[in-house]
Amino acid sequence: MDIGGLKREDFFITTKLPNIAMRQELVDEYLQRSLKNLQLDYVELYLIQNTVVYKPGYELYPHDKDGSIELDFQSDHDKIWQAMEKKVDKGCAKHIGLSNFSLRQVDRLMEKASIPPAKHTGGMPPLLSTTGVTPVAMMNFFREARKNSEIKMKSPLDDPLVDRLSRVHKKTKAQILLRHLLQLGVVVIPKSSTTEHMLENINVFDFELSTQELAELNALDQGEHGRKFSLVGFFKGYEKHPENPHPLDD
Repeated sequence: MDIGGLKREDFFITTKLPNIAMRQELVDEYLQRSLKNLQLDYVELYLIQNTVVYKPGYELYPHDKDGSIELDFQSDHDKIWQAMEKKVDKGCAKHIGLSNFSLRQVDRLMEKASIPPAKHTGGMPPLLSTTGVTPVAMMNFFREARKNSEIKMKSPLDDPLVDRLSRVHKKTKAQILLRHLLQLGVVVIPKSSTTEHMLENINVFDFELSTQELAELNALDQGEHGRKFSLVGFFKGYEKHPENPHPLDD
């Protein structure tokens, strides 16, 4: 691979084991599919996509006749991780990691892991930002509130404190929230589909929040009540899986 003077080692490429392949015997098969599609011999990072497992097959979101997501209750995180570790041993993946696990689930997996997770990616809404900070956080500001009758979302963009800091620093509210996470030491991957917002998201390195401002933003943390995104409510029956990382009654 040589693109515009860049070599293979200049790229950090990640792929995931999908929800429909969360079986020990499918770990290698799905990694090989990714490698073939990417025309690569290895990836830098291979992640377990989620803790809740769907029925194995070719449909990414299998549903039954009632419209409920079809779940797989036979999956075993420890056995899957053992199979992931073998991919590192064989050189097919440089590192392995997790996505969307709760801290409890990470701790449980670590008790038997020979290779610790190199990365843990997951959603980090601004109102759930100081409890259990993960090394990598994927973040979507939900500029337009997602309509869902089961999940009530409060946008941090509407918070008076964020508005005030936006005016003080002459930055957008989204830039204030991004800068907050960066100063917490979180690697943030903001989602955007417009050039304007992409430029806005990267323009956060020319100012700093003070210690007092950080403390004020940290105080907005609402724990699980501040979680802006959960698949419970989006997929009927999702909450019935015993490995749902964020039960509504927690």
